[in-house]
Amino acid sequence: MTRGEPQLQIGVVPDSGSGGLSGLTGTLQITMVDGKHTCDFEYSLPGAD
Repeated sequence: MTRGEPQLQIGVVPDSGSGGLSGLTGTLQITMVDGKHTCDFEYSLPGAD
């Protein structure tokens, strides 16, 4: 809960990416407001600009 609103944040497990996703880091945040879910995936890949 964040200020009375349900919220879930999920992290990328370190070293879990392979191939083109090797080195992937990030978090997925799921927020529910007024009965609607919103997903926000913030990530980075080594060498990607």
